[in-house]
Amino acid sequence: LEKLRAMRQKFLDREQEREEEYQAMEADRAKMDERIMDLEIHNREMELVGHAHKQTIRDLEAQVQRLQEEKEMRDEERAEIEADRAAEWRHKHDDVCEQLQTITKRLEDTQNQLQERDRQTVELESHVNAVTNQLE
Repeated sequence: LEKLRAMRQKFLDREQEREEEYQAMEADRAKMDERIMDLEIHNREMELVGHAHKQTIRDLEAQVQRLQEEKEMRDEERAEIEADRAAEWRHKHDDVCEQLQTITKRLEDTQNQLQERDRQTVELESHVNAVTNQLE
């Protein structure tokens, strides 16, 4: 039972490490995505500046606003995806923990049954010895 508990703790520790690594990778990915998006916006803005002689100031402001709205929408979509992933991971983690608890309970029950059988065996041996002694 102690070995199972140690294995369970080791599993939970590994799961925690994996979650921390996952979160760190997701944070790095989010920073890279943000930087890429900023560079794309900057690139588009530079293209707009290059063609500014063909457009009015109002047109440029409208396009910048649209790009900012697109960026906000992407940020919202990314946040939803990350929240879904986190919820899915938590659900899987909860399922695994529940399975481990069930297994642990079964092992405890089995251990209790074995202890009871051992006790009954000792009683039976004692009784057999007493009967054997009486017969002799």
